[in-house]
Amino acid sequence: MEKIGKKLKAHEAEIADEKGLEYEEVSGPESISDFVSKYRNFLFAGVAIILLLIIGGFVWRYFQDSKNVKAGEAAFNAVYEFEGGNYAQALEGDSTGAFPGLLDVIADYDGTDEANMAKYYAGVSYLKTGNATEAINMLEDVSTGSNAFSLAVKVALGCAYEEAADHSSAADAFESAAYTLSSNKQITPFALFHAAMNYEMMGNTSKALSLYKEIKEDYAGSTEAVNIDKYIARVSP
Repeated sequence: MEKIGKKLKAHEAEIADEKGLEYEEVSGPESISDFVSKYRNFLFAGVAIILLLIIGGFVWRYFQDSKNVKAGEAAFNAVYEFEGGNYAQALEGDSTGAFPGLLDVIADYDGTDEANMAKYYAGVSYLKTGNATEAINMLEDVSTGSNAFSLAVKVALGCAYEEAADHSSAADAFESAAYTLSSNKQITPFALFHAAMNYEMMGNTSKALSLYKEIKEDYAGSTEAVNIDKYIARVSP
C-alpha cells in the first residue's frame, strides 16, 4: 500500500513538472496519495462488498430457479389429483408417502413461484371440501399481479367469502375480479352477478341494481342475463 502512495506522489510531481509548476506535497485532505493511504482499507472493503453483492445475486437467482424446478416436480402428482377432483388427496398427498401434497410443497418450497401456485390450488381444494375459513386464509396469502391468475384468485376468494357469509368481502372480491382484465363475456358477468347478489344480501340495493343493469346492458348474451329482469325488479325502488 505504501508503494501505491509513493507512485501517486511521483505521478503528481510529474504532472506539476509538465505544467511548469513547483510540486508541493500536500498534507491535507486534498492530497490524493494521502487520501488513498489513509482510506485504503475502506476503499478495498467497499469494492469487496460490491463484488459479494453481485456474486450473491447470481447465486441467489440460480438457487431460486433450481428450487422452483424441484417444487414443480414435487407438486406434479398433487396437481394431477386436484384436476381429477381428489381435493383431500391433493392437499395431503398420498397416504403411503408416494408423493407429497400441496401443503408439503408450500412448506418445503416457500418463496418459489410453484409454492405460490400451490397455495391457490390448496385454497380451492379447501373450498371444494367445505372449509371456507382455510380457503380464505390460503387464498389471501397468494401473490398475484394484474393478470389472469389474479382474476382466478379473486373469483375463488369471492366464492370462499360468499360461502363464509362474509358478504362485504365477497362483493369486493367479485367486483374487483370483474374489472381485473378487459371485459370477458363469461367471467365478467359471472363476477358482476355475484357481486350484485352479495350487495343485495348486505341491503345495498342501489349498488346491486347498478351491477344488475350493467349485466343487462353490456352482457345481454350471457347466462346471467337470462333472468336478470327479475333481479332488477327485486331491487328497484
